[in-house]
Amino acid sequence: MNKLVSWILILSFVGVLFTVLRNIQSLSRNKLRILEAQERLEKLEKEHEELEEKERAVQSTEFKEEQIRDKLGLVKEGEIIVVLPDPEIVKKFAPPPEASENKKEEPNWKKWVDLFI
Repeated sequence: MNKLVSWILILSFVGVLFTVLRNIQSLSRNKLRILEAQERLEKLEKEHEELEEKERAVQSTEFKEEQIRDKLGLVKEGEIIVVLPDPEIVKKFAPPPEASENKKEEPNWKKWVDLFI
């Protein structure tokens, strides 16, 4: 009878030990899930703040005026519009970089001599 009681106690102890270990493992997994959820929450809160800031900027009168000017080409009364050509066209009119580097500047007296002679 003594052996039976000791075996029952040992099996009960092992059972309780496995249950405790399983609960500890479950708690550690839940802790990781909570940490991941907190990180996601912080990221979403930051994104929410950025979106609110963009919304405030879009609803401002300065942004609306800028969009009207850029997209529709409208101006306020008394303003002058200056339309610049595309950078591609401007590059065609600019002298090539080699010409200005290779050409040595002559002194003014020589230019005057060449002009009159």
